[in-house]
Amino acid sequence: MTEKQNKALKSLSRAFLKCKEANLCFQGMDDSLLAFDKDEYMELTKNESICEQQYQENGNQGDAVDTHGCYMDSGGW
Repeated sequence: MTEKQNKALKSLSRAFLKCKEANLCFQGMDDSLLAFDKDEYMELTKNESICEQQYQENGNQGDAVDTHGCYMDSGGW
């Protein structure tokens, strides 16, 4: 990794710490990174995966995070 890349990763780590402190969590879906309130996410995923929400009326699909094309396919949906 270059120095610029290492600095960017440290910055991202600090941003994730702020997200943790704000009670956010993330789920990868295909080429999207989705954000959820962690408490709600834990409740939604007690008995099923988050992708089951797409089949429910008013299901919670999370909020898309603008990764500027840095996040690649998670490998599943």
